[in-house]
Amino acid sequence: MALTEADKIRKAEEIYYRRNGIKLEEKEEKKRGNLFVGFLRKIFFVIVIVACVYGYQNREYLMSDNFNSDLKNVLNTQVDFQEILNRIMNVQVDDKFEEKKEEEKNTVPEAMEIVGDYTYIMPLEGILTSGFGYRESESPGVTGFHTGIDIAGDIGEEIVASSYGKVIEVSNQGGYGNHLKIQNGDIVMLYAHCNQIFVSEGDVVTQGQKIAEVGLTGNTTGPHLHFEIRKNDEPEDPFEFIDLSVGE
Repeated sequence: MALTEADKIRKAEEIYYRRNGIKLEEKEEKKRGNLFVGFLRKIFFVIVIVACVYGYQNREYLMSDNFNSDLKNVLNTQVDFQEILNRIMNVQVDDKFEEKKEEEKNTVPEAMEIVGDYTYIMPLEGILTSGFGYRESESPGVTGFHTGIDIAGDIGEEIVASSYGKVIEVSNQGGYGNHLKIQNGDIVMLYAHCNQIFVSEGDVVTQGQKIAEVGLTGNTTGPHLHFEIRKNDEPEDPFEFIDLSVGE
């Protein structure tokens, strides 16, 4: 029976190992050793390549005085490998932390206390034509108790958010005409008789952000902003909240 090429090679290897006193077990062990050494070489080259890439990407930091200072601090204190890794690799914060930051950004803050350092600002620079409280009025549909303040302005004049918060209502129904409500904890701010409104329900606005324009919509005899502040759904005098010194 003729031998195949593989059988001939295997036979030749056996003759070679017997003549040189090498056991087959030693052959297999040597083969495994060569494989292990080859594996270590590949790992070494991968580490070198990764180190070169990170070094190039962070070359400005590695050449700076900050790196020397950080290195000295590490050598003189307890080593925090995670901190070193974060600094050198400029690791971005994980996705969960980013999601938490985004969630906090869109969270409506708690209501500010009147007695605190925080105050509200005037939503419109103009002449006060009607204050808060009881008033005499011959206009139909206007009650004797005024639940806010009226500030005269020209149509199209900018109205800004008196405080930060979340827009909970945008409507054109009723005597308020085009109006919106912004909530901050247990405080709700109402901006009425607007010409245009530039925010939508669900938006989170910042203090001083443009939210609307002065208009002549709803029950009104002239262009102005009707501005209310309600706490726990009860109207409050806005001037108990507004800091008139802001913007002077």
